[in-house]
Amino acid sequence: MKIIQSFAQFKEGSPYSNKNVFLNFYSFYLSYLTLNKYYGNVTMICNEEAYDSFIKYIPYDEIIIKENKNDINFWNAYKIDAIKLIDDDIIHVDSDVFIFDDLFSEFINNDYWDIMVQDITPAKDSFIVMGDFVKDNEKFLSENNIIYLNEYDNRFTSCGTLGIKKRVRDIYFNAVDKLHTGIKNGVVIGKNLSILMEELTVYLVSIHYNLKLYDILTHDLIVKYNKSRAGDIKKYTHLWFGYKFTDRNIMLMKNKVRQEFPHNYSLIDKYEMEVLNEIKI
Repeated sequence: MKIIQSFAQFKEGSPYSNKNVFLNFYSFYLSYLTLNKYYGNVTMICNEEAYDSFIKYIPYDEIIIKENKNDINFWNAYKIDAIKLIDDDIIHVDSDVFIFDDLFSEFINNDYWDIMVQDITPAKDSFIVMGDFVKDNEKFLSENNIIYLNEYDNRFTSCGTLGIKKRVRDIYFNAVDKLHTGIKNGVVIGKNLSILMEELTVYLVSIHYNLKLYDILTHDLIVKYNKSRAGDIKKYTHLWFGYKFTDRNIMLMKNKVRQEFPHNYSLIDKYEMEVLNEIKI
């Protein structure tokens, strides 16, 4: 099982990245440390610009440079490109995700599971993100053997963490590639299409091909509470969108490194002195 993270720097920015890319250092560093603690080596896949800006300051166990050929409208397609590079069982963890317990071993060590996701989002919340996407694109999805409307239960998967066993990777990638082509050609319609191309497709193929789906934040916890509370219970944190760039959360991340990884804190001091002070953030 290979643990990877990925990041491509677009000249236009991204919905998940602050204009000042250097502040990504804090979430990337804490995410790396938590993964390394439980699972050892972590590989970062990034483009040269991202590496030169701040990634080179984080002690990833392996770094693979892959240039980004995606349009900003498909900003998370780079994540799929990165996963495709690895011909093995794989877990991709977004760099704003922190784990504080061994949350992946059930998926890694149990051959029953095919795919691991952060969570399965309830139908009432899914509609806010994707509307009637499956119904609106019923013809395309059925003709491309991705899903049939009568199979679908109006939920989707969040993939802050996405694990894929090698044996099912082609099923997922074939569906993603078809959907990507359909979106580019204007055949597939809807909102948040870049997100759905990655995340909803996981759920659709898991239903259509009867794949066994392991959710880290279990669906019953999310229904009973919410994602945030479920994360607290499971010791899993995902700092969405710009939350990782607030002064308060940067301080919390720094404190977490100080508490959990005291021997690694000096790198924060070094980064702030040599990089942030130099560019006067």
